[in-house]
Amino acid sequence: MQNGASLSRRQRQLLSIACAAVANLPVMILDEATSSIDIRTEVLVQQGMDNLMRGRTTYVIAH
Repeated sequence: MQNGASLSRRQRQLLSIACAAVANLPVMILDEATSSIDIRTEVLVQQGMDNLMRGRTTYVIAH
Protein backbone atom coordinates (compact mmCIF):
# COMPACT_ATOMS: atom_id res chain seq x y z
CA MET A 1 0.00 0.00 0.00
CA GLN A 2 1.37 3.40 -0.97
CA ASN A 3 -0.23 6.65 0.20
CA GLY A 4 -3.43 4.83 1.14
CA ALA A 5 -4.14 3.90 -2.47
CA SER A 6 -5.69 0.55 -1.53
CA LEU A 7 -7.91 1.95 1.24
CA SER A 8 -11.60 2.50 0.58
CA ARG A 9 -13.07 5.99 0.90
CA ARG A 10 -14.70 4.91 4.17
CA GLN A 11 -11.38 3.64 5.52
CA ARG A 12 -9.59 6.85 4.50
CA GLN A 13 -12.26 8.93 6.27
CA LEU A 14 -11.97 6.90 9.47
CA LEU A 15 -8.18 7.13 9.37
CA SER A 16 -8.32 10.90 8.83
CA ILE A 17 -10.71 11.33 11.76
CA ALA A 18 -8.47 9.21 13.99
CA CYS A 19 -5.33 11.15 13.02
CA ALA A 20 -7.04 14.48 13.64
CA ALA A 21 -8.43 13.33 16.98
CA VAL A 22 -5.09 12.20 18.39
CA ALA A 23 -3.28 15.35 17.17
CA ASN A 24 -4.56 17.03 20.37
CA LEU A 25 -5.32 20.33 18.64
CA PRO A 26 -7.39 22.96 20.50
CA VAL A 27 -9.78 23.39 17.53
CA MET A 28 -10.96 20.87 14.95
CA ILE A 29 -13.07 21.52 11.84
CA LEU A 30 -14.76 18.47 10.32
CA ASP A 31 -16.35 18.99 6.89
CA GLU A 32 -18.50 16.04 5.81
CA ALA A 33 -16.20 13.84 7.89
CA THR A 34 -18.67 10.97 8.12
CA SER A 35 -20.29 11.14 4.67
CA SER A 36 -19.02 7.69 3.60
CA ILE A 37 -19.55 5.98 6.93
CA ASP A 38 -22.57 3.82 7.81
CA ILE A 39 -24.97 5.12 10.48
CA ARG A 40 -23.85 2.69 13.20
CA THR A 41 -20.19 3.60 12.77
CA GLU A 42 -21.05 7.30 12.56
CA VAL A 43 -22.74 7.12 15.97
CA LEU A 44 -19.68 5.39 17.43
CA VAL A 45 -17.37 8.00 15.88
CA GLN A 46 -19.51 10.84 17.27
CA GLN A 47 -19.47 9.32 20.75
CA GLY A 48 -15.72 8.87 20.61
CA MET A 49 -15.20 12.41 19.35
CA ASP A 50 -17.35 13.77 22.17
CA ASN A 51 -14.96 12.15 24.64
CA LEU A 52 -11.75 13.04 22.78
CA MET A 53 -12.70 16.65 22.15
CA ARG A 54 -13.95 17.41 25.66
CA GLY A 55 -12.64 20.86 26.60
CA ARG A 56 -11.75 21.70 23.00
CA THR A 57 -13.67 23.39 20.18
CA THR A 58 -15.08 21.33 17.31
CA TYR A 59 -16.95 22.59 14.26
CA VAL A 60 -18.87 19.91 12.37
CA ILE A 61 -20.11 20.80 8.90
CA ALA A 62 -22.80 18.55 7.43
CA HIS A 63 -24.86 19.30 4.34
